[in-house]
Amino acid sequence: MRPDVVGAGRRFGRAGSVSLLAVLVASACGCVGVRDRVTIVMTPRGDSLERGIRIERPQSHEDSLRGVLRPDLEPGMSERLFSVYRVSPDTAATAPYAARGRFAEIPDDIGTRGHYRHWATPLGEAFFYSERVRGMDDPAGWVERRLASADSLAAGTAEWLRFELLTQPEWPRAATTLEPELRSIARTYAAATLASVGQDSLQLGWLLSFVPEHPLVALLGIPALEDTADALRYAPYFARARADLARRLGLRSAADQARVLGFLADGPAVLDSYRRWTERTPETAALDRDATQRLVRAMGADPRALVGPSLVTVELRVPREPLSTNGRWSDSARCVRWVGLCASLADREVSLPLACFAVWSVPDSLAQRRLFGSVVLDDDALFEYADWYGTLAPARRAEWDRMLLALRPGRLEPLERFRFRGDGGSADAAAYFRELILGELSARAQQAGGKKGKPAPSARGR
Repeated sequence: MRPDVVGAGRRFGRAGSVSLLAVLVASACGCVGVRDRVTIVMTPRGDSLERGIRIERPQSHEDSLRGVLRPDLEPGMSERLFSVYRVSPDTAATAPYAARGRFAEIPDDIGTRGHYRHWATPLGEAFFYSERVRGMDDPAGWVERRLASADSLAAGTAEWLRFELLTQPEWPRAATTLEPELRSIARTYAAATLASVGQDSLQLGWLLSFVPEHPLVALLGIPALEDTADALRYAPYFARARADLARRLGLRSAADQARVLGFLADGPAVLDSYRRWTERTPETAALDRDATQRLVRAMGADPRALVGPSLVTVELRVPREPLSTNGRWSDSARCVRWVGLCASLADREVSLPLACFAVWSVPDSLAQRRLFGSVVLDDDALFEYADWYGTLAPARRAEWDRMLLALRPGRLEPLERFRFRGDGGSADAAAYFRELILGELSARAQQAGGKKGKPAPSARGR
């Protein structure tokens, strides 16, 4: 087993009850070589988005001495980049790929799907950004494949146990329940690791919280062991699985356990047993090493467990902290940042994407003070207002603007009385946002009146 996997096993092993599968799943996420480092930096420019990209190879010690930065672009990437940025990758060994462009929508430069929206109003602006980098567009199918992987892994493990226990008189006690139980455990882990797994992630904590309840999960990871040293290292996990099997089979004495479960006596015995099964039943043991490791990764890892992923950093520079985002905001750099390992183009349909989103608004303070005496619409209220404003037909937008831009502090009657032409009866398309503005003005007036000891002006027609 690789040194980093061994290290992960030692770290988690101190907890005393962490399963082999959990160790393999957790460590698989951090031990895959990165093909390229991709940095995308975006700056909103009104209705368009300035987007710069830089792609370079990770620096080994030897590369750093030679100054090698040229990315190891996968097939099809050069043509894709040129079609978006009209810049061909530099052939010089020391040059990363770098390009910049301005786009009304998110371009598909490295295998992305995204959206950018900008709404401009007389009261301020609102923005929406979302992007999926690599990865599939069929989450339901992806979940189904994960669960199918779990079922296959459980079925193979159950067949191996049947191979060892079929001739034992105690076998019928567990024969009908063992495979469904293994399938349930495997599916639990597959579901618990749908999100990215990392040593410090909440998802990993959730995953490991199931471990004490499922001693048999250690058996699901046996096919991924590489040698006897691995088997010795994970012997405590097999011991707990053996104790659980002994209970299911009704084996109370040490002699009965040795007779029936000798193939689980220690780590090397477990590995030898599994190898005997794969050699004697090749038609049943369809889970060869590579296939089994793919199953374990499918259950417990996302693009980071794939071969040759790219380390992608997405940076969005905005003037203020977003109202909502799943990225990390830096107040000093005035940007939102996302970082993740993304599958190659060839593997994108078997992995989840790096998903990024942010929404923010910027009030026109001067205009609002001129109309209302203070900044009335900001943050979520301004975003909601701008979203509505953007849906108005041109004639209605002009009608609303004529009324709104004629307002002055303390002269709100036109807003209070406003109805779009043609609205009659219960129809009042402007009601919500008229009341939103009047409500904010009333609240601010009450605050001011409370401080000065004066009554707040009423908002007629509300």
